[in-house]
Amino acid sequence: TFYNDSNDLKRLQITSYTEPILCENIDDISHRTFQNMFLSSIYDDKTNSLIMRRKSSTSNINLYLIQRFLMDDIKNSYTYETDRIKFVGRNRTYQNPLALSNDLSCNLGVSIDPIMSLRGEVEVAPNSSKTIYFVSGFGRSMDQLFDIVNSCCTSDKIKKAFQVSSLMS
Repeated sequence: TFYNDSNDLKRLQITSYTEPILCENIDDISHRTFQNMFLSSIYDDKTNSLIMRRKSSTSNINLYLIQRFLMDDIKNSYTYETDRIKFVGRNRTYQNPLALSNDLSCNLGVSIDPIMSLRGEVEVAPNSSKTIYFVSGFGRSMDQLFDIVNSCCTSDKIKKAFQVSSLMS
């Protein structure tokens, strides 16, 4: 939740960053570049979700990672990046990435060094607050991913999920 205690309207640009790993940890550690060759990305306009898919090189099993923001009254469209070098930039660092001063490319497909980054803009009215949710999920099918998205499609559903998880812990 972002609070605006001033008398001025504030416009916030929220950007996420994830390096997806859709394989066993030992496989990622031993040969990350090889594992990344099997990752590809798509964007679902209906749910404003960025999806990374890993097609297995040895079986018909696909693994999926989905990410989305849940923001009320978003300004402009969501944008996204799936290539680490375009996000970080040449001769840049994670502390000073190129993406924070440039637009995201919205390119999809296969990348040599894949990432998942989403960006959205919201306004916080004077003397008010705005809550933003970041939903991330894993599945073995697109149906599982959209079950996750549908179970977390409103702030009320997300609050209920947190209540249920705290009761189960």
